[in-house]
Amino acid sequence: MLADPSARAHAARLDWTLEFPLASPSAFDSYAAAASLVSLLAGAVLTALGQEGAERVRGVRSRYAALGELEGP
Repeated sequence: MLADPSARAHAARLDWTLEFPLASPSAFDSYAAAASLVSLLAGAVLTALGQEGAERVRGVRSRYAALGELEGP
């Protein structure tokens, strides 16, 4: 489980737990650590999938473009 400290109660039932503190000196919580790990994991999965993963990403991009969901040219 990837979670903030509010999910500690669930950790005992799981094999793996990565807790990310959200506290920040600023007025807002920081999700930077969690977002970085999710990005790293997604990239590793995409790399492991090879050509199949690349084709899937192309298909998703194409669908988003067809729906006008992405900004840009």
